[in-house]
Amino acid sequence: MRDMADIMEKLKKSTIFMNLDFEKDAGEVCCSKYGGRPAVPQGFEWPYYEGSAIGSDSVEKFPLSFIAQLNCSDFADMDNEKILPSKGILSFFYECDTQKWGFDPKDRGCARVYYFEDISQLSLMDFPDDLKEDFRFAEAAIEYEPSDDYPECPDYDPELSDDVYDEYEKIYEEFYNKHGDFRCKLLGYPDTIQGDFFLECEQVAERGIYTGSGPTEITEEMKNAAEDWIMIMQMDTVDNDKEVMMFGDCGRIYYCIRKQDLKERRFDKIWLILQCC
Repeated sequence: MRDMADIMEKLKKSTIFMNLDFEKDAGEVCCSKYGGRPAVPQGFEWPYYEGSAIGSDSVEKFPLSFIAQLNCSDFADMDNEKILPSKGILSFFYECDTQKWGFDPKDRGCARVYYFEDISQLSLMDFPDDLKEDFRFAEAAIEYEPSDDYPECPDYDPELSDDVYDEYEKIYEEFYNKHGDFRCKLLGYPDTIQGDFFLECEQVAERGIYTGSGPTEITEEMKNAAEDWIMIMQMDTVDNDKEVMMFGDCGRIYYCIRKQDLKERRFDKIWLILQCC
């Protein structure tokens, strides 16, 4: 029988928590920040999502909201496995009007991640005129905090007794509470609200399967391919006296990508999942 220390060590991953400070000046043009205006290269075109609003069959173009930009040099030393770039800026966008969930292949383009390796010529870009005021978010500085990370529930292992799982649940609850309910982070395990979604990423993004009507046929090949997906960033609902950015009903959005695409810096291949209560 494996002891708990062995189990925890096997499950452990590295994550980087992101704390938002609305009272602190975010800093220079290329700083890490939530909201505000993005730093982009000359000629950058603001991203739009082409799709249908809730309750409508007509196709429209919706400007994406700027969610955050992350200066990779700020957290390079915390990325123990060197998964993300060590320099440059990662810029995250999401279309907050229609708020697509990621279970439909037609959701492609509702979220974008851009990587600007050379930040020397970046400048702040104004919001497009057709971006609603509600989706122009207040600026906040981002502070990074490295941490170990663990899954809420380990995969079933016949070697482990119910008592071991009960003990793990208590340890995990203590670990989760240590960081509070507001959970924005890079890498590590997603803090899911409606269960694991990497299989859904594989089915929808790679195979064009619509998963919004319930269970679909799942093959071993799909399960194996789903293991190649990881989460880049998790962004939580923000609801305070400075800002309200709601994902569904107090939910979270998760930017995901295949490991090989990340290695090749193919951030155009990301897939976004929204979950809420």
